[in-house]
Amino acid sequence: MRTILNITGYAAIVIGLAGLFNPEYLGDHFGAAHNLLHLGFGALTVYFAGWASTDNVSSFAITLGIAYLLAGSVGLAFGSPGSPLELGPSDPRLLRLIPGWIELGTADHVYHAVAGVFCITAGWRAGPRPRHGIKTAAEKREPVLR
Repeated sequence: MRTILNITGYAAIVIGLAGLFNPEYLGDHFGAAHNLLHLGFGALTVYFAGWASTDNVSSFAITLGIAYLLAGSVGLAFGSPGSPLELGPSDPRLLRLIPGWIELGTADHVYHAVAGVFCITAGWRAGPRPRHGIKTAAEKREPVLR
């Protein structure tokens, strides 16, 4: 689980840094705000992968994965042909979240969807966690009185 999150986090950091130096890297539309989001989420993901408890890592991975998967799915479903206002080539599935600041193209949507699947998979692979109000097998055992 932590390995998958580290890969996802470092990939986001590399993409964010590459976007700062080459805004049209990999055919994406990397504005300054978009790069800062990649750097921030990448750093947060690496932090959780390295230093958080297993339950926190699992919850973070699933939450981040759902957000990434939702972002990718919305972009693929509702993006429309257009040219970004800030920079980059035209795109058949351009989604303008904040015109001129955060504009996502097909490559962005695919990256987000793939990262989402990886993060959700990592969170679920951590194993089942007890639900609130449901006792684990260890909690069901009565204490031994001496």
